[in-house]
Amino acid sequence: MKTLQIEVVQNEVSKEDKGRTSKRRQPKKQMSQREIEELMGISRSTYKRVKGAFRQIR
Repeated sequence: MKTLQIEVVQNEVSKEDKGRTSKRRQPKKQMSQREIEELMGISRSTYKRVKGAFRQIR
């Protein structure tokens, strides 16, 4: 029984190793200024609480 368990464990380890080596890094892509600002949330609407209600600030 122990030999079967050992084989199963070895197969799992080998599968994990294969998955790690097969993945390749993607080349780094330069992001534009607009894409960076969008990720940072600069162009999002802002809201403020006025007398319990949320109002949009421009």
